[in-house]
Amino acid sequence: MPLATDPIVLVLPPEHPLTSAESVALEACAQQRWTFDVAGSYMSDLSTRLCREAGFEPVVICRFNNYMLALQHVENGRSITMLPKLAVDPRYRVVTRPLVPPLTRRITAGTRRPAASRPEVTAVLNALRAGD
Repeated sequence: MPLATDPIVLVLPPEHPLTSAESVALEACAQQRWTFDVAGSYMSDLSTRLCREAGFEPVVICRFNNYMLALQHVENGRSITMLPKLAVDPRYRVVTRPLVPPLTRRITAGTRRPAASRPEVTAVLNALRAGD
């Protein structure tokens, strides 16, 4: 069952020159140093594919299996990354920019058929859809 969509954003250190742009085409990031999720993960595969489609092989200087570590690496000016916007924790001093063209992921929930008819499951799914 569909719940929401979430944009994939470029995550930059606060002093990065691309923070002045309203949105960023990945071609502008060809010479950047990247932080990616672990190899084989959804975000790693997506980021690699998007960079290649933009005409360059990303220079991945580190990989983390934790978005908080990736955000800290970017915050310290060591790299840039792409993350789902919901994964960008506001405690980190980073800047996000939409990609050109925009890209979103779909967030869905799955339940077993008998559970889907239970009122408490329906209440949770409705709250998730409403963003509560």
